[in-house]
Amino acid sequence: MQTRRSFLIGGGAAALLPLMDRLTLAAAPGDNRLVCIILRGGMDGLDVVRPVGDHAFRILRPESAADANIDLDGHFAMHPALAPLAPLYRERQLSFVHAVATPYRERSHFEGQDILEQGGTTRSLNDGWLNRMLELVPKARAVDIGTGHSLLLTGKMPVQNWYPETRVDLKGDSFQFLEGLYADDPLLSRALAGIETEQMRSTDIDDTDPGVSNAEVARLAGRFLSAEVRIAAFSINGWDTHGQQKMRLAKQLNELSKSVLALRESLGGAWANTAVVACSEFGRTARLNGAGGTDHGTGGLAILAGGLLANGQGGRVLGQWPGLNSLYEDRDLLPTSDLRLYLG
Repeated sequence: MQTRRSFLIGGGAAALLPLMDRLTLAAAPGDNRLVCIILRGGMDGLDVVRPVGDHAFRILRPESAADANIDLDGHFAMHPALAPLAPLYRERQLSFVHAVATPYRERSHFEGQDILEQGGTTRSLNDGWLNRMLELVPKARAVDIGTGHSLLLTGKMPVQNWYPETRVDLKGDSFQFLEGLYADDPLLSRALAGIETEQMRSTDIDDTDPGVSNAEVARLAGRFLSAEVRIAAFSINGWDTHGQQKMRLAKQLNELSKSVLALRESLGGAWANTAVVACSEFGRTARLNGAGGTDHGTGGLAILAGGLLANGQGGRVLGQWPGLNSLYEDRDLLPTSDLRLYLG
């Protein structure tokens, strides 16, 4: 019998092959959508979905344990800043996977993100797992949204790229500029059509961001997915909370909540056929440091959302909880599941 330890040490892409054979999109693009959100910087899963039922957590982080947390199942509770997403959890359109990690066991952002996006066991591949998946669904169109080309969708399969201008706010003259720039691209022009009207109706504008906000990027992804695109990817930065984590993480989770809700609103009825996965390159230390933050760790958290979850995996905290009495290298949450299994 394969033990948890032997699986985590051995790891390997071979574990993904049976999952790849069962991809529901393999025969044809169909009507299902997939959105991948990379949370860059190492999100602290212990603070996002808090194991308040674990006595060791109450000792390690008494302030978080006593916070106005949102109960999920009696053992786990969501960070209060995720309150806007609580209805999705009740409607079985939101789930979490705790104590997950890639095979990477060091603590470099660059190496960790590369391995996460490549989908291998080391930093040795030149393409991303999401681009390789397109080989199985050659008719599916994918879009990479962001200020740079992500490794996740890099590869031999064609991918549409959209880069927002640094200080474009997607209002007024900016819309006219973008519409003129992409007038000869039917896919992009259709995706941009109507965003100005939706933006004017939205109250989720972040006035502190002079550029394109995360919610606007998510809304644009929804517009693409409402047309011919079936796969979209973008990133949300800023999860490296070495100091003042209480304030900084709340802001990040507020951004994430607004992004998920903007995506759902933009997708409309297509949300029922959508799966969203948000994950980070690694977790963070179980103990707070002297600056009120956390340092780079190992076991982390994956966030799943979308109408497709309502078919069975929604409204749950998935994964095998290891407890906090025994930490990985006496500092981190012990990973018990390979994140790639859930991505697969």
